[in-house]
Amino acid sequence: MMGEKAAGDLGKGRFIVAIKIVLVFVFLLCSVTPFVEPIKEVDAKLLKLLNPDCEHKFADMLMLTVTHLGKNALFWLLLIVWLWCCKGFKRMAMALIAVLLVLSLTDLLTGRFMKDIWKRPRPALVEAGVRTIEPAGKSPSFPSAHAANWFAAARALSHFIPEGKPSLFVIASLVAYSRIYLGVHYPSDVIAGCIVGYAVASIVLLLGKLILMWIKRNALYRKCFCSFLARL
Repeated sequence: MMGEKAAGDLGKGRFIVAIKIVLVFVFLLCSVTPFVEPIKEVDAKLLKLLNPDCEHKFADMLMLTVTHLGKNALFWLLLIVWLWCCKGFKRMAMALIAVLLVLSLTDLLTGRFMKDIWKRPRPALVEAGVRTIEPAGKSPSFPSAHAANWFAAARALSHFIPEGKPSLFVIASLVAYSRIYLGVHYPSDVIAGCIVGYAVASIVLLLGKLILMWIKRNALYRKCFCSFLARL
């Protein structure tokens, strides 16, 4: 029985490693897309496939609503209430701190560093026939900060609310797709953003876990940490 469990854990571990390798490869492929003409052409064709060339009022309004969901106060209020009801105040506070941290890091990485390194122009500036439903931002196109931020938030929140993981990633995926639908990002921008956001959040959660393990081993810091939690 123990042997079967160990074999199952080993198989699961190998599968996770394989997935990580694939994600790294996909990110590298996306990162060279702006500079490799054959891949760039495929990216442009995918954009035109996913970016409708005629008006669909309901779909346009839906995608605009989805893409700006992060600015919707009601959405965040409902999320906070959901966290509070499902996990209690302390767990909610920890989840929100984690989300704010990963969003700050992801936005800094994508918005301040990566965009300035790649400096890829927005699709509407270089591609004919791209329908833009809202004005593209002034920042470069690669990677999509919206996709990165939402996948980072989904990864962080799903750590605290595992049962909400499918819903969180469905919302994040819809936001990511909305950037292509609206004509403000290439598919490769969005895919790279999703991977970056997920990776940043995973690293932050891992570091948080290591810090908590260190605190538990140190009596003084454990006392201070428990005192802080008691005040929440």
